[in-house]
Amino acid sequence: MKKIILLARDILKDFLRFIDQIVARSYYIERGEKTGVSLFARLDIGPRILVGPRTSHKFRMAKGSSVEARCVINSWIGDVELGENSNVGIGSIIIGPVIIGSDTTISQNVFITGENRVHSKSSKGLEKAQFDLKPVDIGDGVWIGEGVSILPGVKVGDGVVIGAGSVVTKDCPKNSVIVGNPARILSRGDA
Repeated sequence: MKKIILLARDILKDFLRFIDQIVARSYYIERGEKTGVSLFARLDIGPRILVGPRTSHKFRMAKGSSVEARCVINSWIGDVELGENSNVGIGSIIIGPVIIGSDTTISQNVFITGENRVHSKSSKGLEKAQFDLKPVDIGDGVWIGEGVSILPGVKVGDGVVIGAGSVVTKDCPKNSVIVGNPARILSRGDA
């Protein structure tokens, strides 16, 4: 009987998530012309129906931009903006505040966050987290390789190429090539 109750709970939870996604796509995206969002992307962009923030920041998509399947876009804590003709690849996660410029390509399974949760410890374990917000700003014409992580407060200049698997913790000068964990500058362009 317990398994049936848990199954019913899971079905109800997924049904509510489905309704939440319809509402998010209908009311909470600011979309330009010729934009695309996969039906298999998860948009945590509007106020929550049951649990979570009751307010939300904006998710803006400029003309020609797209979000592919299995992506998560979360603007509960800060705005997420996607510039003209920019693409978010399969399985990527973007947690605002994040601004992405025009003509930028984000490959598969990329993680970009402007949010850091700071926990304090007590004798009872970890206390409720506080949010430390540091916006991420990604320029125009950037290429972000597969599996990259970009952490809060990073500014990525125009024309930067970030190699697959890199973990970016510091600013990236324009037209540079960035690689590694932690990421470092491999070459500089015409800064």
